[in-house]
Amino acid sequence: MPRFPRTKDVPDFPPIQAGWYTVTIVAVKEEKKDKNGESFIPVEFEIEDIGRKVWDNFRLTDNWLSKVKNFLKEVDESLLDQEFDGELLIGKKVVAHIIQDGEWARIRDYASIEKVNPADVNKPLIDDEPLPF
Repeated sequence: MPRFPRTKDVPDFPPIQAGWYTVTIVAVKEEKKDKNGESFIPVEFEIEDIGRKVWDNFRLTDNWLSKVKNFLKEVDESLLDQEFDGELLIGKKVVAHIIQDGEWARIRDYASIEKVNPADVNKPLIDDEPLPF
């Protein structure tokens, strides 16, 4: 039987501050179905300079394909013209607008690295601060 260590004094993860962060795609999981039977593809990202992970789900229904299109356009616009294996995305970088949604970090939007001034990413946003592009 596995034993769990004592964890009382282990600090909780601090929340990721809202902001634009450079992220690397580290995993594209197999297509899954939600409780309503709708398909989605989970994608795992690592936040540069922080080493923390954040995830996004890309739904494959007609109502959500515009999100998939916008994401792919910001990662690599050449991918829009083809069906492709998700492994082509692994290692690619994009800038993600990360927000706190309750106790979880969530990606709100994406921008290509070419559109963003490097000095404006990988730091928290101040309320009402303009977007960095």
